[in-house]
Amino acid sequence: MILEKEDCKFLIYGLRRRLKLTHQELGYLLGFTRRTIGKYEEGARFPSRQRIALLVEFVKNSRYDYSILISE
Repeated sequence: MILEKEDCKFLIYGLRRRLKLTHQELGYLLGFTRRTIGKYEEGARFPSRQRIALLVEFVKNSRYDYSILISE
């Protein structure tokens, strides 16, 4: 699966909103800055493969039901 820029920004936004976190809180949990999370959500930046891997691991290890973030 190829992650497109538009998909990535909505995925990060959806994850953050679902977990009821601020940009700063999600950034802290992932080791990113608040500004970086904001830039990803705006589509102004695209995460590297390593950062996408961190996001995936975070979602997999979270106690939240992330299936609602995936629409068919």
